[in-house]
Amino acid sequence: MAGRGETLDGEAALQAAIARLAAGDIVAIKGIGGFHLACDAGNPAAVATLRARKHRPAKPLAVMLPTATGLPPPLRR
Repeated sequence: MAGRGETLDGEAALQAAIARLAAGDIVAIKGIGGFHLACDAGNPAAVATLRARKHRPAKPLAVMLPTATGLPPPLRR
């Protein structure tokens, strides 16, 4: 698995990211505008670590879901 600066691409990158997210780690994903940090939003320890690293103790974080089914009704649009 990649770590600490090693770059992966293709299927190897996807599988490594899945494994790291499942383990509660934070992964960096390169996008057009820079890097995005991601963690498992259902893992409170991972979210706390991400908040600490980004210095965002209370500011909202983006959450991506495959569907709105898991959201409380007031948040579904």
